[in-house]
Amino acid sequence: MTGHQDEGLLAYCYVCQRRPAFDFGGTGLYDEDIQELASQHPWNCSSLPPVPGWLPAAYKL
Repeated sequence: MTGHQDEGLLAYCYVCQRRPAFDFGGTGLYDEDIQELASQHPWNCSSLPPVPGWLPAAYKL
């Protein structure tokens, strides 16, 4: 690990979670788009799902 946060990976994971049917194609066609999305930090704007009931209270903060 380089100690450097790769926000492109976060953006990729965000798209995979929000639109699981989307196919990136594996050819790097979306590299620039992913980097642009990463700069927008959309995961900070999305509402989080409710905390699962089975999660201990100490982790529900």
